[in-house]
Amino acid sequence: MLRKADASLDAELLQKWCQILTRGKLDEDGRYSKLDEASWEKLRQELAHHSETNANAEVLRSATTDRLYWLRQEIEGASAPLPLYDRLVAAEPTWTNYDRRARVHIGLKQWYEAIRDRLEAARLVGDRYWLERDSSHEWALGASATRRS
Repeated sequence: MLRKADASLDAELLQKWCQILTRGKLDEDGRYSKLDEASWEKLRQELAHHSETNANAEVLRSATTDRLYWLRQEIEGASAPLPLYDRLVAAEPTWTNYDRRARVHIGLKQWYEAIRDRLEAARLVGDRYWLERDSSHEWALGASATRRS
């Protein structure tokens, strides 16, 4: 959100900010085209540099702090998100990322990988991880992993 006081910001900075948030840009005809990850990262770094040197651009800095934003957003729209989750877990091995990747494994019927990720999520968060789970779902996961093909 921009404040009225931010209206004096340089139009180029605001344009870069919008492109980072939307992960794309508009061409001269107003058509949206998605930025690839490398182009997005370059743009993010440019905005980070400009916002550090421009005291008035402080409001734009938050868009530059999450270097994994492009990847997180790409996961949301992906039809096959597992490789993206693999990258996210490698870059940010949090319990939530392991848990989300486990759900993808379950959807793909990759039972052992799902259990591995659930166990890692539990190791990172502690016993409360299991207390917040639907135990019937966990039993079903275990049963699926032990069935013979």
